[in-house]
Amino acid sequence: MLQPLDSFNLSTLISSGFLVLSAFSFAWLLGLVLPGAPGGIGIFEATAIALLQNNFPPGILQ
Repeated sequence: MLQPLDSFNLSTLISSGFLVLSAFSFAWLLGLVLPGAPGGIGIFEATAIALLQNNFPPGILQ
């Protein structure tokens, strides 16, 4: 059953969205410009998990 809209905290949703967008952008940029790292080594994934592991459950990140 759907919860009423009053139960959602808008400021938490906005801050979580900003955190995910920022972490994704930084991880993408680091994976793109890291010199000497071959493609497919997982720089993006490792960075994204490291930045978001304290704020989201591990099942969502993997």
